Amino acid sequence: MSFAKGRKAQARKAAKATRAKSLVPKRLGVSAIEKGPARDEKHLALVREQRCLVTGVSGQYLIAAHHPKGMFPRTTGVRISDLLTVPLLHRKHTLYADSLHEFKEGPEREWWRRQEIDVYAWLRQFLLSRYNPQADQDVATALRMITQQEAKEKAA
Repeated sequence: MSFAKGRKAQARKAAKATRAKSLVPKRLGVSAIEKGPARDEKHLALVREQRCLVTGVSGQYLIAAHHPKGMFPRTTGVRISDLLTVPLLHRKHTLYADSLHEFKEGPEREWWRRQEIDVYAWLRQFLLSRYNPQADQDVATALRMITQQEAKEKAA
């Protein structure tokens, strides 16, 4: 491969890597279901650094970034944005009978209600403390989804 071709290939690869990807599907059409929102490892790492919403534990304990799909029913069966993740101690996430993924007594929001945790309030506060919704379309969309779902639940 010539030097010029190598430089062009590097430039294409760099452009592809820096291209912005939507974290929240604009509509739940076929393309959103097939591809889903992009993943954001930096945001997931930020969430994993937070205290568990249930136990308040952080530090050396393993914290999982949980995607609360059950809290956003429109997205059931579709990956939801990494912006909509909450920190849970791994044993509260998946390991034991009282963990979220083992909960069989109703929808996910019932598990959160029993824990006396307002997931929507935590998500809103966390996003607003870390991002500027005026400058980031994905954050603005995530905040809109939170507000819409919260209003639906209050109306029901």
